[in-house]
Amino acid sequence: MSARILIVDDMAQTLKYLSLYLTKDGFEVTTAKGYDDALVVLQDSKIDLILMDVMMPKVDGFEACRLLKKDKRFADIPVIFVTSCDSGDAISQCFDAGGADYVYKFATQRELLVRVKTQLKLSESVKQEQRTLSLFAKSLDVFPHEIIAVYPDERIIFINEVAKDFIGEENRLAFVCEIDSTKANMLGLDEMKKVLDSDEILEFKRSFGNVVRLITMIPVFDDLINQCQFVFIVSRDISEEQQLEKHLRQSKKMESVSMIAGGAAHDLNNILGGMLGYTSMARMHVENKLANEFIDKAEDAAEKAAEVISQLLNFAKQKDPKVEVVAVKSLVKSAVKLLSSTVNRHREIEIDDVEFNFQVTVDDYLVQQALVNVFTALDNVMRDNSKINVCISSTFNRDTLLPFREEDMFGDYVKIIIVDKDNYDHQRDKPVCVDISKNKNLVSGLGVAIVSGIVKDFDGLFYLHGDSQKPTGFTVCLPQVTQDMPEKEETSSKAKILILDNEKIFIQMVRDLMDLLGLEATFCSDSEECFEKYLSKAENYDVIMLDYGEKELEPMKVMDAFTKANPELKVLLTSSKQVEEVKMIADLQECSFIEKPFKMKEFSDCLNSLLDK
Repeated sequence: MSARILIVDDMAQTLKYLSLYLTKDGFEVTTAKGYDDALVVLQDSKIDLILMDVMMPKVDGFEACRLLKKDKRFADIPVIFVTSCDSGDAISQCFDAGGADYVYKFATQRELLVRVKTQLKLSESVKQEQRTLSLFAKSLDVFPHEIIAVYPDERIIFINEVAKDFIGEENRLAFVCEIDSTKANMLGLDEMKKVLDSDEILEFKRSFGNVVRLITMIPVFDDLINQCQFVFIVSRDISEEQQLEKHLRQSKKMESVSMIAGGAAHDLNNILGGMLGYTSMARMHVENKLANEFIDKAEDAAEKAAEVISQLLNFAKQKDPKVEVVAVKSLVKSAVKLLSSTVNRHREIEIDDVEFNFQVTVDDYLVQQALVNVFTALDNVMRDNSKINVCISSTFNRDTLLPFREEDMFGDYVKIIIVDKDNYDHQRDKPVCVDISKNKNLVSGLGVAIVSGIVKDFDGLFYLHGDSQKPTGFTVCLPQVTQDMPEKEETSSKAKILILDNEKIFIQMVRDLMDLLGLEATFCSDSEECFEKYLSKAENYDVIMLDYGEKELEPMKVMDAFTKANPELKVLLTSSKQVEEVKMIADLQECSFIEKPFKMKEFSDCLNSLLDK
């Protein structure tokens, strides 16, 4: 299709002979007698290049060009000024106004055509570069982090989809200064000058209340002129990672505490053994009734202490959970008995009568410890004269069902509801699911964190009632064991995927996607490596993913060999070239296809569909 050129000149004669030159050479020509007429043409037609006269009434050529360059719809159209003056000042004005070139009004037809064709080629080259950049930008949409590219003068080149959602604006953003200052700081835009001055990658963290961001700024250089062309900025929310690191450090501390507790408990156990031995001997030599009562009390206290120390020794061993079917009522009673030496001695604990003998499959000791921590956490925020009430029920027992949201409850659970009887308000204190990694304002101490971890280990749910700093109760939900309940199927291992591709950027992207999706992937970049290392292990893989657009990878040969070695192997073809052809091949081979570039959800849906077959 021939290029479309708009000639803007107030002289009919000039319009006539310029149109004649260009039409004769195969261009589509439209004319306008001034800026206003040109604007109408530009709004109605797609124009590839503008020839602009300098001297025109009302709005001269320079001002007309400036106005067009300010309008995003027309800013990329190259303008060649047609001038009757070829002095240095006149030429300088042409470029200052935003012109791409100039041509003398009385130049030869050959010179006019050369300048027009040169600018059209340059314009097409720029458009191609923009298309490539746009495709690259589209590939960045799959990443779950905010990514922005900015020119050194702080003009924004592009932002990915996540950054658009974060900023709350579309592509109309032209400069960094148009972004809200708080969000600009969260993206690290105020540190751009440091990157430009040092010419080095800059990485730093920023905290905003409970949110922590890791910001990476990468200067991109043009080696020919040794100058930074733009800066890549990646801003990532690492709040959850920081919290997990904190819990990991706490876990390490707990391991140390465990070792110390084990040593101390061992020594205390020996001392208590001696105490109990001596009280037994004292009883043999004492006949006084009152003295025997004192000995009984001493023995009772020593036995309770021995039980606590026994629990400490079990804790220090860090054994794997011993999972078995346990009666919930006995669990609660054991925890309450253990509590007598740890919580307020005057605290009254009521356990409601349980009509049914509810059972759960758990480690008896671990769940006892969890319940002890629940009682202790609640005891710490209660008034001295308040009572603790314990209610045991099923999620399907509507008489005792608390106002849980239905979407939180999947299946039949036993609920152990532990509340401050005198302060719990059934209507006001709605239960909130406890997730330590996300709820950072929960009641202080390790108790709640330990309970949350133990309950999750047994596929349970943990709820808090009332205020996070001063709760009025907790609810522990554990999957109920029933006689007709089928045995829980073992979870299948992660799907294994073999990926043959030689595009480094694509491989890194897919690697990140696999991590996000929790899938196990093996990558190789040529067919020889694929055959040598993985053909003998073909039966270990569920899916093989091949870039069918790269013939040097020998995708058909690889597919034939691997499906022969493992007939159950699913095949996923990818390509950014000859897409329709590869789709047809995928249909013929009865395998799946996904076009590059793709988004995470599209890729995830495709893989899930493939693995479900």
